[in-house]
Amino acid sequence: MSDTATCGPAPAEPASVQVPIAELEELMARTCAAAGVPDDAARRVVHHFLTGELRGKPSHGLAKFIFESRFFPERQAPPEIVRER
Repeated sequence: MSDTATCGPAPAEPASVQVPIAELEELMARTCAAAGVPDDAARRVVHHFLTGELRGKPSHGLAKFIFESRFFPERQAPPEIVRER
């Protein structure tokens, strides 16, 4: 038998992980900063997505932040009115 053989199955992944809110805020803020989001806007973005998560709406919380953060570098302009009704 080789020295690299393992005994038994690999340990199971935890069903959930608890992370302090302050740590999430910091990580999300750093993500925004890396994408070039100005500090004042980053605070609003982080607050928005964390509020969704903390209200029990993960589809509007961290998962949505992770998805949307890919597009932050492209969304660095004020809103533009295309058509008024």
